[in-house]
Amino acid sequence: MTGTTSSIVRRPLRAYLFWLVLATLLPGVVGASILFAQQYQKARVQIEKNTLQTARALVHSADNKLRQGLAIGQTLTTLDAFDTGDFARVHRQAREALSLAGGRMSAVLRDRDGQQLMNSLVDHGMPLPREPSAQLERVFATGQPAVSDVFTGAVRKRPVVSVDVPVRVDGEIRYVLSIGMGSDDFTGILTPKSVPEGAVASLFDRHGIIFYRNINRAQSIGQPVNPLLRNAVNRAPEGSIDSRSREGKPLLTSYARSSFSGWGVAIGIPRENLRAELLGQLALMGGVAAALFAIGLCLAWLIGGRLARSVQALTGRAEALGKGEMPPPITDVHVREAADVAAAMGDAAALLTERSRQLAAKESALRETHMLARFGTWHW
Repeated sequence: MTGTTSSIVRRPLRAYLFWLVLATLLPGVVGASILFAQQYQKARVQIEKNTLQTARALVHSADNKLRQGLAIGQTLTTLDAFDTGDFARVHRQAREALSLAGGRMSAVLRDRDGQQLMNSLVDHGMPLPREPSAQLERVFATGQPAVSDVFTGAVRKRPVVSVDVPVRVDGEIRYVLSIGMGSDDFTGILTPKSVPEGAVASLFDRHGIIFYRNINRAQSIGQPVNPLLRNAVNRAPEGSIDSRSREGKPLLTSYARSSFSGWGVAIGIPRENLRAELLGQLALMGGVAAALFAIGLCLAWLIGGRLARSVQALTGRAEALGKGEMPPPITDVHVREAADVAAAMGDAAALLTERSRQLAAKESALRETHMLARFGTWHW
């Protein structure tokens, strides 16, 4: 109505549809944000779980290597040459057995004083050093095989580990046969195929001394692990902690320790890699959500446009109806209700046209009657 004012702010139909879509999607956006945060935590837990399972498998592989040395040592202790003290024969057969096993393992025979009586690394008859140790005394005392910690070999002059097996002669422990292994014998364990990409993996002994590492190996062997990892291993045989690599990188480290040897494997995933992987997953989810959000807005824009054009198309018909003219045909109405209104306007216009025609006919008849009767003047 003209000449009046209203405090109501009138906006296009398309704007209201936009707001409707936003109001509908807003709870979904909030829910998706909460879901993303939960998904981030779940993904981190899953990565920890997978890394821990990998550490367990690698500890098992390391134990298998040590058990191989134990089996070789126990087999060699059954040689008859020990009964006669034929160390030359022991030396020859030990070399043959180790060559069949492959790798660079060695065999060392010592008495109670630690004196080496045979060493497969050198020719028999060469002078051999005396090498007493607490490990040697323990094997003589208990009569049980044992896995050593990392130590520097008297002949190799580099870090090695040994599996020490008692040798009985006439029912008495007379010697200890040690099967020694260097870090090269464990090369096939911490490989790129077995360790997650970009991860730092270490094999360490009961005291946390590194024996093998997939990164900066030469500088790391014989060095202690991070104190945080060492304390965690002392508290529990396996788990996950936040720590740092020897290079200073923040890590999410999962570790497992063997019940057989006491040795352990730690796998540290750099936090930057972890964040990149998790954020990559979240970015994918966020991208999908944003795409759906954009599709919703686009559909609202298109549908709103159709609704607006359908309503606006009625304007011309309403104006024609007000002028008493026949409304023009409509072609851009996509809403059934708007089409029904347009059809009703057409019907109303046809009815008004018919009423006008009838009224005009009656008016014409009255004029003729007036003229015939010559009665007064008609004013319309």
